[in-house]
Amino acid sequence: MGKTENTLNGLYSCSHPHGDTTLRISLYGVLLFFTFLIPIGCTQEHTSPEYTTWGLPDGAKYRLGKGEIAAIQFSPDGSLLAIASSVGIWLYDAATGKELALLPRHRDGFNVSATSATGGAFIKNSLTFSPDNKLLASASEDDTIRVFDVTTYKVLRTLYKTEKIATNPRAGTPYKALAFSADGKTLTSLEGIGERRIKVWDVNSGRLLSNVSGRIGGPPLQFVMTLSPDGSTFAATKPEITVVNGIPDTEIRLGNVHTGELELPVLRIQSLTQNTNPIAPDSSFYPIRDLTFSPDGTTLASIEYRNTRDRNENSQRIRHTIVRFWYVSTGEEVATIMPKQGVVNPQSPVFAFSPDSRTFVTVDKGAPIQLWDVSTGKEISSITIPEQKQDKPWYEDVITSLAFHPNGKTLAIAIDETSINGRNFSLQLWDINREKIKTILTEHPMQYTFTANENNILCLNAGNFEIRGTAKGEKIRNVTEEWVNLVQHLSEIVPDAFAVSSDMSTCAIGLKDGMLELWTILKGERLQTLTGHTDIVKVVAFSKDGSRLASGSKDKSIRIWDVRTGAQLLSLTEHINSGKVQEFSNGQSQASAEVLENLVFSDDGNMLAGSSEYGTIWVWDLKSGKLLRTITTHEAVTDIVDVGFGPKKISLAFSPDGKHLASGNMTGGVILTDVHNSDLTQTLEPQSWRVLALAFSPDGKLLASGSKDTSINIYEVETGGKITTLRGHTTGVLTLTFSEDSKTLVSGSMDGAIIFWDRDKIVEVK
Repeated sequence: MGKTENTLNGLYSCSHPHGDTTLRISLYGVLLFFTFLIPIGCTQEHTSPEYTTWGLPDGAKYRLGKGEIAAIQFSPDGSLLAIASSVGIWLYDAATGKELALLPRHRDGFNVSATSATGGAFIKNSLTFSPDNKLLASASEDDTIRVFDVTTYKVLRTLYKTEKIATNPRAGTPYKALAFSADGKTLTSLEGIGERRIKVWDVNSGRLLSNVSGRIGGPPLQFVMTLSPDGSTFAATKPEITVVNGIPDTEIRLGNVHTGELELPVLRIQSLTQNTNPIAPDSSFYPIRDLTFSPDGTTLASIEYRNTRDRNENSQRIRHTIVRFWYVSTGEEVATIMPKQGVVNPQSPVFAFSPDSRTFVTVDKGAPIQLWDVSTGKEISSITIPEQKQDKPWYEDVITSLAFHPNGKTLAIAIDETSINGRNFSLQLWDINREKIKTILTEHPMQYTFTANENNILCLNAGNFEIRGTAKGEKIRNVTEEWVNLVQHLSEIVPDAFAVSSDMSTCAIGLKDGMLELWTILKGERLQTLTGHTDIVKVVAFSKDGSRLASGSKDKSIRIWDVRTGAQLLSLTEHINSGKVQEFSNGQSQASAEVLENLVFSDDGNMLAGSSEYGTIWVWDLKSGKLLRTITTHEAVTDIVDVGFGPKKISLAFSPDGKHLASGNMTGGVILTDVHNSDLTQTLEPQSWRVLALAFSPDGKLLASGSKDTSINIYEVETGGKITTLRGHTTGVLTLTFSEDSKTLVSGSMDGAIIFWDRDKIVEVK
């Protein structure tokens, strides 16, 4: 594991004409996001499926990618399968796997597992069907609950819209659970951190029937964790384990959702002996991390787990889990199970009751799926998910969600498969009696865009590299085999910078010892090694025609190389000590850093722009090797407390005619500078967070700016005015490119979607 951990910490850089898509991310991130150009002239294989036009944001014409799986839920009659993803809620025919509809996502989308690209914690029970199969309720972090009519695929109503919950990001995400009443007439919701709020709604009218907020059942504060299947009862626990007469003790309490009052019985957890608790001789029990009711409401399961310092044979830290079953009516503990130890990871253990409430299933990373008899606590069977891609470096899979089909014989398993070739979410249906996979009902491949030239883009889709058209997104060719050798090499050498030439024939790799490697991609062979830098190569970029390579190092120099011969053409050092001294909020002062984090050539190759993490931008005339401009506008908003955070610092893009340089900073500011007269600078309307990507349209009339706040701003270059803001992604926009005719804008994000925007519609979006 040591090699993998070190490799994942490697940082890389890449470049793209007309727009800055340079990233500083892990090797896995590089393979997701390095930008390059694809050769033209391939024949089209097939067009995109119909669902690529479903549920599009304003201004868009296509979407590739279904997004990460956040939650799965079967309808009570087993005919429908709902999948909440970062794109929206997909409805499938559970028998055939055919896509039926894409229900609109919430404003903030769905949070997925903590291991996901979007971050955050899993939203428990964010999907629930009504007992009559006609309605589907969903909850999200935008503080709304939507009720959909699944016969018409329309939003029936938004049941609640309340104040945004202010939370510390480190404290976790607002916890939500939903439950319909047995007659389907009311819906109970649970949300909040610390002070939990329980609300009961009339489904038909949307009227709020009851609102229990604050210290439910207190004092002492009861930490509400879940709702009963019919939404009438909540289960809560004290947030801390106490010691009574020297014996560790905690309790679980049940209560009425309408009044917040606690009811009997009290479910008390007390010390276990070492004989009955062999995996935890130093502690009688672990903190209760979750609670869940059985479908019939008669049994409650409490889940306790603790991350230890112990390590397994692969040097991975071990996680121990204990699950206890309780009779809700009497408070009697029925049985205790101890699943096989898992591996410490951000994802919590996953578990579920069978529809008949007799079986409980558990799984954790590094452990098999285990099925347990609830009444006896004995293991019935176990299922090990086969790793079918062992030939791929760094392959691992994590089960993120489980759901039983109502027949109780089939288990749906959502799997996050990660390898050096990317991430893919698959949904497998297992016959639990035969312990065999029945089918892969549907796949949610993560579509990542490597922004390319104006005619083609390269996507990473379910571990495959695909060439697609920029204008329509149609699949042209699969080029996975051509990248095998390069991908394998990158996994072994731990590079710090990476870029691909415009014709995709050559790649440049920067190393920690200051050397650069030039590789031919199709043959997978190293062409030559370039020497000259004396420290880590931080960034590399090809000119648009692919004849020259620029490299920036921690030794502060910038070097220009002839790609064909490997000869060094220029060494640029005039920028060193050219920036002003900056005063930072922590009391430190420092001269503007000369170590560059980003480089981009002008289209004609006559100029080079570079930026440091401290906000300074330099522009060089490559004909003379002289420094043309030092732009310090962004230094004023750069603080040392932000340095080192995020995939990149200052975004850069030259206009096609080379007259303007666009730059975006860490606070969302975008400026447009006249390259030959830095006094002619326009400050454009800012975005609310870090600018991650910039791209000019080939006709030079538009500038697109992608932000970590998930939005894309479109500006008119001539006036500097903002035309519109596009919203369709749920995580930061990392890549942007326009088609050759400037009529299509393609955006890529870690939310697993590529969106194709129609210029004619864009100018209409307000």
